[in-house]
Amino acid sequence: MSPFLLPPKVRCSDGEMRRVGFELEYSGPELETSARIVAEITAGEIREINPWHYVVGPIPWGDFTLTLDFQLLIRSGLQEWLHNAGFDEAMEQDEIDAIEYFIGSFSASLVPFELTTPPLPLKTVTLEHGTNLHDIIGQSTLRVNALHHQAVDRPGERFRVAARDGNNIV
Repeated sequence: MSPFLLPPKVRCSDGEMRRVGFELEYSGPELETSARIVAEITAGEIREINPWHYVVGPIPWGDFTLTLDFQLLIRSGLQEWLHNAGFDEAMEQDEIDAIEYFIGSFSASLVPFELTTPPLPLKTVTLEHGTNLHDIIGQSTLRVNALHHQAVDRPGERFRVAARDGNNIV
């Protein structure tokens, strides 16, 4: 039995395979580094909203967003808070930017980063019998979320194929 639960319906009303989105919290790579990695994998373009909020896209399924998981810094929340408190007219924009940068830099050591995916395709792969993957999962098919931008025609002689999707992609 698969350790992952499938949604009750794996196809939409039009018969297309359902999609699923994820929100992943992490620490480690800085947002800009993470955005470059996502852009490289998805062939998307990076847009910096502010130093604590990046968008990578467009890709066929939508945009990936990468943020410091602190709402005050996303979409210039500090600017709105200062306006509501009546401080925005008493401060210059470069002072507001400096405060935002200080809060973000300090918060980045305490608050996780978040990667949010667009709804991604849910696919079925067929597991090759006799492979470790097949033995671990204990079944012949598995639903996965996968984006393929590359494929291998013939694996190296010491490599063994463990699974293929419906298009025979490894």
